[in-house]
Amino acid sequence: YQGGQAMVRGWDRETFLNVRMEWIYVVISMLAHAVAHILLIYFVVPLFVREVEPEPCTYVDVAKESSCNWFNANPVHCIRSLHHYGHDPPHIYDYPGKSHLHKINPDIHAYYEAEAFEQEQWIFSDVMHEVKSARDDVSRRLILWRSDVTHEVASARDAVSRRFNDWTS
Repeated sequence: YQGGQAMVRGWDRETFLNVRMEWIYVVISMLAHAVAHILLIYFVVPLFVREVEPEPCTYVDVAKESSCNWFNANPVHCIRSLHHYGHDPPHIYDYPGKSHLHKINPDIHAYYEAEAFEQEQWIFSDVMHEVKSARDDVSRRLILWRSDVTHEVASARDAVSRRFNDWTS
């Protein structure tokens, strides 16, 4: 035997709790801790929490602010709204980032509609913007370098032609 089986193999079942009192202490400590914890939560925590009077509001008020509701959180209900009941517009399944697809239809308790849709910036568009900026910068530098080189070549050609003229005359 190994582990726990080897440890308890030699224990006498009749005298175990008389000899091994630490187990009783562990169980008593655990129960005392649970009781103390429950009493603290029941009596002490309410002393630090303010009573908040809930604001009276209706389902319509909340549904106008939140895209997710009882009806469009269930994909089966959304399919049934479109195909079985033929609602126009139907419930659209609420998916994060797609709340701009919801349309108002008070007949089916759909009160949310996004004010304006703003296209998200994708990392690919950011990368393409940086690539285009780098390309434009390199092209501008090449044009400047080319004009500098052209000027230097013209200056060198003039200097060579002057020396040649001096040598031939």
